[in-house]
Amino acid sequence: MLLIGIVEMGRVAWAREVITAAAREGARYAIVHGAGSANPSGPGHNDPVVEARVRQHCYGLQPERVTVMSSWPLGRNDTSSTVKIEVRYQFTSAAGALIGRRNIPLVAHSEMLISR
Repeated sequence: MLLIGIVEMGRVAWAREVITAAAREGARYAIVHGAGSANPSGPGHNDPVVEARVRQHCYGLQPERVTVMSSWPLGRNDTSSTVKIEVRYQFTSAAGALIGRRNIPLVAHSEMLISR
């Protein structure tokens, strides 16, 4: 039981790290594709290009369980504003039936200042 628990916690930590890195990559993409870029992203909500960039970095996760939200809190995509990315993932635990919790919701955020 202990070994199974250790393996499952490792899988949860790995999935959490994947969505954290994917959120960071989506924010990085958005900050260099601000208003001054040839291909700007935003400033609306849930930019499809940013979402595609995030999903591209969700290695090994089940795509239908990943939810991506992007927003520009000030409603602008110029150099004086920020972009926020939130990635949610419903992790399915193989051993979750033993502890009564099969699905574990994971959330990662990234917020960065637009650079151009």
